[in-house]
Amino acid sequence: MRKISIYGVIFTITIGFYACKNVPETAWQKLNQELIDKYDLKERSIDDLPNNGITSNLIEGEIYNLNKLDSLQLQDGINAKLFWGSGQLVANLTIAPNAKMTEEALPSDVFL
Repeated sequence: MRKISIYGVIFTITIGFYACKNVPETAWQKLNQELIDKYDLKERSIDDLPNNGITSNLIEGEIYNLNKLDSLQLQDGINAKLFWGSGQLVANLTIAPNAKMTEEALPSDVFL
C-alpha cells in the first residue's frame, strides 16, 4: 500500500512539472519564437521587474496603429499619445510648428 502511495505522489509531481512547462503559446508568441530562431536573436528579460499592479492600456501581442491611439492635448499645438506595459512607458509627442509650451514650476509630480 505504501509503495502505491509513493508512486502516486511521484506521478502527480511529474505531471505537475510537465504541465507547467508546456503552457500553450499564443499565435504571437509562436511567431516571435520562430523569428528569434530564424535570425538567431538574443532573448532578453528583466528577471527582477516588480509587479506594480498597473494594467497596460494595450493588449499583449496586438498590433496598434499609432495614429489610432487616443491623444491628449497638453497645450495648444502640443499633443501626447501615452501607452505603457510591464517595465515601460512610451510618450509620443506631436508638436506643431511654432507651438509654445508655457513654463510652469511644478510643486510635485503631475498625472494627466
